[in-house]
Amino acid sequence: MFGVVLVEAIAIATIVMGILIMCGKTSLIHSYHRDRVAAKNEMKFARGVGSAILVIGIGAFMLGALMLPTVLLKNKIYLWCGFAAFTVCFIIGLILAFLTTKKYNGKIM
Repeated sequence: MFGVVLVEAIAIATIVMGILIMCGKTSLIHSYHRDRVAAKNEMKFARGVGSAILVIGIGAFMLGALMLPTVLLKNKIYLWCGFAAFTVCFIIGLILAFLTTKKYNGKIM
């Protein structure tokens, strides 16, 4: 049960961070990436990166939500569905983050 609470807490923190970045709190993005984005594109960059983090957070939240029936019903199918949902969201979030960074930064690293 502690694992469920821990995953949900991390998921909620990730979701909040994504929303904050989308709303313009660009200080949460590493300065290396922030400094290489033109001032006129800063909010577009923040929305892209924030939405990528939000998608990852939603995937983590779904994982935690599906861990609970696994613990209560002792049926691992829910856990595997949660891992699948998280994996899909994580991959989509990474792709969004990479594409946004490449578009507004010119490069990833």
